[in-house]
Amino acid sequence: MILGLGFYFVYSSGPDRQLQLMGIFVTSSIYAIWGIMHHAINHDLVAKIMVEYILMSALGISIALLILKGGIGL
Repeated sequence: MILGLGFYFVYSSGPDRQLQLMGIFVTSSIYAIWGIMHHAINHDLVAKIMVEYILMSALGISIALLILKGGIGL
């Protein structure tokens, strides 16, 4: 649900790259926070899970930046 809303926001923000990047950062942050909170509520939160959510968010941001900026220049 979070990812779908994030994609919709980025798609609907059109040619405004700054707004798209902000939407990507917000979506990734909400994903990480929501996942960490879910595991904290279920009492199965460990450092490995926190690192996984943070790294997956960073990977998503990196891929989106690569796509929006036009590739790696090769």
